Amino acid sequence: MLRRTTLLAGIAGLLAACQLSDQPTAAGSDAQNRKPDFASDPTPPTVQHQVDRVRAATKAFKKFTFATDAATAGGGGYTVQVTDCMEHLPLGTMGFHYANADLLDASLDPLKPEALLYEPVRGGGFKLVGVEYLVPYNAWTSPTPPMLFGQSFLRNDTFKVWALHFWIWTENPSGYFADWNPLVSCHRAATP
Repeated sequence: MLRRTTLLAGIAGLLAACQLSDQPTAAGSDAQNRKPDFASDPTPPTVQHQVDRVRAATKAFKKFTFATDAATAGGGGYTVQVTDCMEHLPLGTMGFHYANADLLDASLDPLKPEALLYEPVRGGGFKLVGVEYLVPYNAWTSPTPPMLFGQSFLRNDTFKVWALHFWIWTENPSGYFADWNPLVSCHRAATP
């Protein structure tokens, strides 16, 4: 339990560090400068297939209470609020991060992301906008970064975490795997 609490604190710090700087956070990290990965064909069939699979696996979590319900999540649930709504304009927003501490290990299952990304909505509540895959350094023994969907995870040496965003529930003109999404907002809940 202490290890997971420490890890979640590290993840919160990682995300806060990303929010404060538009420069890469570690050598070889290009999180902020990542362009659309599929410029010539925004949604090739192989990517659309992955989007469809992950959407099917996370569809129930569009209802926020299902994400935080341990029984629905098949484990600890997405009960750990890792961040408040994260925004870094003009690059965009990540939203609120809710993690499932039971998934924070070296296992990579595209259908079980370690964190869900939520945007606040008018009238209260949250809208699921994307997912994030997280792997702690101390769990990853390979000399190469973790990979999913043909994408290398980005590293942060300060917090010892690998991370990959996947914007499957809200379009992202910066690309499916960009860290920030300019179409997501932390301020919709306050809009009349």
